[in-house]
Amino acid sequence: MESGCGIAYGKGIFQWKGVLIVVKNRVKIQIDGKSFTLMGPESEEHIRSVAMYIDKKMKEIRETAQMGGDRSLAYILTSLNVGNDYFKEVEHSLNLEARVEELELELLGKEAELEEMTKKVEELAEKKASEKENVQENHRKGKQSRT
Repeated sequence: MESGCGIAYGKGIFQWKGVLIVVKNRVKIQIDGKSFTLMGPESEEHIRSVAMYIDKKMKEIRETAQMGGDRSLAYILTSLNVGNDYFKEVEHSLNLEARVEELELELLGKEAELEEMTKKVEELAEKKASEKENVQENHRKGKQSRT
């Protein structure tokens, strides 16, 4: 079975992203009052969570759309809602990734600034130490010339 996701309905072997996968987890679930056995490499908990999410969406659609017994319309609307949720999450994820890149660049800039400031502080500390030595040397010379 060719599938874009990691959960399959049917036999225990399916293809995902061009790779044949032998399914290890078989999970019996219920969606919209119908029982299914799903299989996938994901954990049982993950498969159940996905099924519960779809079932919840299906119930929301049935309650708000008031479509009577038209299950195919409920399935289509549920698919559209889940797809909408997915695309919103993808967009949110891309925005977060872009923000992380911005912050990483900002951090690199701040690290360069810090390195530059550290060098300036070190140079000033060296200059201060040198001037202190000169003052002390001049002070010693002044004492010696008075004696």
